[in-house]
Amino acid sequence: MIKVEMYELWSLNEKLLKTIKKLVVDYVPQKRESRFVKVPIVKSVLGRDLVVMSESETDIYRGIEKNLKKEDSSKRDSW
Repeated sequence: MIKVEMYELWSLNEKLLKTIKKLVVDYVPQKRESRFVKVPIVKSVLGRDLVVMSESETDIYRGIEKNLKKEDSSKRDSW
């Protein structure tokens, strides 16, 4: 339950007007397991390579590949 009291002070700290509002809030505490990020689990498949990656991982690998290509092109001899 949340309770809010608001009042207006008059001279000599006397309360002139007073308003009270109460609100009941249903609270369900979270378990530690419910806050974990669920990661897909893939078991090995015989005969084929299978990789599961998220979009953020894919973007990271693309950035690394671009940097490696830039480094390789800068190392080449230019004619």
